[in-house]
Amino acid sequence: MSPKPSTVLTDAPRADDYLPWVVDATEVPEDVRTIILGSRDGAEERRALGAVLFTDIVDSTAVMAELGNRKWRDLIEAHNALIRRELVRYAGREVDTAGDGFCATFGGPSDAIECAHSAIEAVRWIGLDLRAGVHAGEFELIGEKAGHPKPSGLAMSIGARVLDIAEAGEVLTSDTVRQLLIGSDFTFSEHGLHELKGVPGRWRVFSVGD
Repeated sequence: MSPKPSTVLTDAPRADDYLPWVVDATEVPEDVRTIILGSRDGAEERRALGAVLFTDIVDSTAVMAELGNRKWRDLIEAHNALIRRELVRYAGREVDTAGDGFCATFGGPSDAIECAHSAIEAVRWIGLDLRAGVHAGEFELIGEKAGHPKPSGLAMSIGARVLDIAEAGEVLTSDTVRQLLIGSDFTFSEHGLHELKGVPGRWRVFSVGD
């Protein structure tokens, strides 16, 4: 009977008194494979720290109704181009766009805030009002989108709920962002305690100046 196929888990050089570590992959306990290979069979979940920015066009439905579908489509294309320009400028990574809003991640909250303020100013030139929400935390990276890990999890939900509170021209942040940026040049103003839909507890939210 032919021997079972084996999987080599290391290619360390062979010495005279050493045999390479050769084992049957089916006999390696799952927890051991997790330690060696970094994940369980079939799992794609990873985690990363960062900041998330959500933007939204204020009163987009009313603007669309006033302009009509054709002009609205042209305006959205201009809006998207301007937002993407700012994302490149501040090293943001586009996660998703829902027609009248963007979601993007950044290495840290400073870039996310600066990008938000620049984006608000940029779209004013085409007659649109924007609002923005920023949060920082740990993302779950599950699968890929456009060749990049796709962030998800509670941190993303919190960022979206902070956006929901913002008014035209405002950049709102969670208290997490404020605490991370203590000592920075940003000016934070108290915006009150808020219940964020679907998120446990009440959250302190801040308006941040540029």
